[in-house]
Amino acid sequence: MNISVIVPTYNRGNILPMCLDSLVKQEYPKSDFEIIIVDNNSKDNTKKVCENYIKKYPDISLRYVLEKRQGLVYARHQGAKKAKHEILSFTDDDGILSPIWLKEIGNVFAICDKVVAVAGKISIKWDTTPPKWVIPYEPLLGKLDYGDEIQIKKGLYINGGNFSIKKSVLYEVGGFNPDQIGDWLIGDGETGLCHKLHKKGYLIGWAPNALMEHYQIVKKNATLKDIKRRHINNGRSIPYRIFAIENKGIFALFGNLVIALM
Repeated sequence: MNISVIVPTYNRGNILPMCLDSLVKQEYPKSDFEIIIVDNNSKDNTKKVCENYIKKYPDISLRYVLEKRQGLVYARHQGAKKAKHEILSFTDDDGILSPIWLKEIGNVFAICDKVVAVAGKISIKWDTTPPKWVIPYEPLLGKLDYGDEIQIKKGLYINGGNFSIKKSVLYEVGGFNPDQIGDWLIGDGETGLCHKLHKKGYLIGWAPNALMEHYQIVKKNATLKDIKRRHINNGRSIPYRIFAIENKGIFALFGNLVIALM
């Protein structure tokens, strides 16, 4: 099974190598996957980092793509546009993928041809030991775990750091919704995409062994300020869906506000 891996990145030249190191070491036929790094107009050494990997690993299809429009949704869609293969596997530039990541994603797609998307497990990898109070908030940092058994069902949600989908289906439903620009959400991103898949009644797979470790920095991410920011972002995505996607109008927004304040 051929897979296009898409890695959007922005000003992460110092962290990106961890992600790329895990991708070039995949236990998967080199001829069966490509890696597309989408630079979302970085101002650091991201381009140079990518060029070094392309030169160092000539036996792997590694491509650098520049997307100047700021925003994760643009970077993801540019990667999809450039992808050669039907299966698109999205990850983050601060993600570390297990050596069998692609193999496990491919296995779940192969189980049932009606599966249109596959979720992989996400754990949090801290740079140092975090304070105990932040551990219950790890789902805000992307942690996702539906258990250790493969599942194929309707209604599963997938986090964008470990999100695989058939390219034809991504285009059919209109792609990802508007997402993050810098630190802030302007829409509901991959959650909105999942809603569209659910509305269609599509089957989604769960690949528990397709692990992505989400690298987080204690001094930045294990702080009250950052956890508050993430709660605000989650709060923004709900009214976006109500007003911009479901077109329920101002009264539905007001109703959501009342519920939020209760």
